[in-house]
Amino acid sequence: MVTSRRHWIPCILAALALGAPTLAMAQSWNGWARCELQNTGSGYSNTETHTWIVRNVASNSPSQAGTGGWAVAGQGSLYKSDGVTSERAEWSIGGASPAGRFIVQVSGGMATIRPVHSQLTAPGARVGYTQQTISGSARSPVTFAGTAWEWPFPNVQGSASGQTISGSSSATSAAAWSYQQPYGSVTNVNCQWLFANGSIPPDPPAVNPPQPPQPPGTTTQPPARPVAELPWSGFVECEASAAWPSFYQETQVHRWDLHGAKPTPAANGTFEHRAEWKLKGNGSSRNRQETASWTTQGVDKTSFVMFIRPSDGMLVMQSAQSPKVVTGGLKGTRQSTIAGAQPVPISIDAWEMPAPLIESKPGLKTVRGKSSSPLTARLSRLQPPNATGTSNCRWNLRVAP
Repeated sequence: MVTSRRHWIPCILAALALGAPTLAMAQSWNGWARCELQNTGSGYSNTETHTWIVRNVASNSPSQAGTGGWAVAGQGSLYKSDGVTSERAEWSIGGASPAGRFIVQVSGGMATIRPVHSQLTAPGARVGYTQQTISGSARSPVTFAGTAWEWPFPNVQGSASGQTISGSSSATSAAAWSYQQPYGSVTNVNCQWLFANGSIPPDPPAVNPPQPPQPPGTTTQPPARPVAELPWSGFVECEASAAWPSFYQETQVHRWDLHGAKPTPAANGTFEHRAEWKLKGNGSSRNRQETASWTTQGVDKTSFVMFIRPSDGMLVMQSAQSPKVVTGGLKGTRQSTIAGAQPVPISIDAWEMPAPLIESKPGLKTVRGKSSSPLTARLSRLQPPNATGTSNCRWNLRVAP
């Protein structure tokens, strides 16, 4: 069904009130996809696992895209020699980005979930060393740190009237992809995925990045205890607002509180810090047929990870989990302008917005800052395509006594 732009609110809210959508797009798709890459040859090996966790995909409009996080983990090695000079290299891969954005397109009874973001990257995620030996004399190893890139998202497609989309695929790629990949070698790619309509399926098993390889002939000195593994307290708070003048406005405040709990060691030198997420907000909309108003609330447990980035020594703090979803967290009413019409309740899911990426010098025990950026994902399912907005964040964190 095609409706004019001014009728989008009553159509959406009427469908929610009826509670019986006939197309998958009437709800939101949540789930995951994973691709495992393997490239092996004479003296060469590289393996990578790319994982996407996707939430709240309910529109075919990029301006209302759902959110998604991408992570990559892997490792590789290389040895080559011409009889006089040989080269040996080893590396590990571990990185992530929360900046994924996804839409769902329905055509011919089939729903296709696909990304609308630019290729994601993880700077400094590929860490390793290379060492040459010339005429039997080993040179000093040279360490390196490079960017890891997101593999193309698989073709996730299924029945638009179903409640789940699952599947797998296998392919080969001759494109140059991995670090020092030999010319003419082939990468084997095996993908699988699972998405649910209106619910959240279990995430796939965790894949932790390996520790960075140690160059030959070097020893690791016990470092001073880094601040990343100390308890932290404080808050991160983001106020996000979106508006379409005269028709729609919405504001949400997302706050994450850390209470000084002892962190948990995680993969690849990271430490997971427990936090509490709180959401409060309100919004309203109007057109010739009706008005609507609502409030948004939510509370849940979440966590952040802290680590020292090998490429530049910076302390990095970022979300450790997929965005939280609060069932029925947005509640309100719509009121027709027709005389005598009764208010109709609204109750739909609310979700956690991505927390900002926080970077600081590693030795500091107090981290304060702020950031401002345009909204790249909608605040709620009631946000119209024409609405624009900003997110203003601030944080005040310190090592707990």
